[in-house]
Amino acid sequence: MFPEIKGIYEKLRFPTDQSHSRLLWGKSAPEPLYIKENNINYAVYLNEGLMTGIFLDQREVRKLFAEGFAKDQDLLNMFSYTGAFSIAAAAGGANTTTNVDLAKRSLKKTQEQFLANQIDLSKQTIHVMDTFAYFKYAKKKQLTFDCIILDPPSFARNKKKVFRVAKDYGELVRSSIAILKDQGVIMASSNAANVTSKKFQNMIEKALQNENVSYKLIKKLSSSSRFRR
Repeated sequence: MFPEIKGIYEKLRFPTDQSHSRLLWGKSAPEPLYIKENNINYAVYLNEGLMTGIFLDQREVRKLFAEGFAKDQDLLNMFSYTGAFSIAAAAGGANTTTNVDLAKRSLKKTQEQFLANQIDLSKQTIHVMDTFAYFKYAKKKQLTFDCIILDPPSFARNKKKVFRVAKDYGELVRSSIAILKDQGVIMASSNAANVTSKKFQNMIEKALQNENVSYKLIKKLSSSSRFRR
């Protein structure tokens, strides 16, 4: 039925043999495997457990940035992982991108994505640090951004703090306001299964209202049915 398929991998969320990934059929994928989306290259690793390097449910958001949503703007990508949003934004004409993720692997993986698209690394900044620590750093350094992307995992932990979208997302929005330029944009996103779309929007609006700022919803995107739980 699909003669172009060379191999099939299965991802196991609850493994019994301590492995999250296995090749079911065909050839093993090269590492990295380069995929193309919106004429942009992304390096993915199909045998690195559940985290392959790109989240397919965010393709519409990446398309938005690739088409110039952040053109000529300074963009901040929080919980940046491999920097996929930033790659799309840079390809779409963003002035600069700043990428923040606590995982040490994010540095090399994000650099790899930019280099795969011949994007100038001198205009891209990558910080391996806690998100809330970066908010404090940016405020101290008087750094501001035209667009801030907030796409955290539903649950995260570091030595000092436990983050849960259902409880703490409003804090992310409030922290963003302090370093967001006038007329700036927050791209808010979540994959938390215990947070409905309505609850998520209410959390964001409450945080904005508490900061006494005016706002409007520019665009609302949702995952297609194939990605819903």
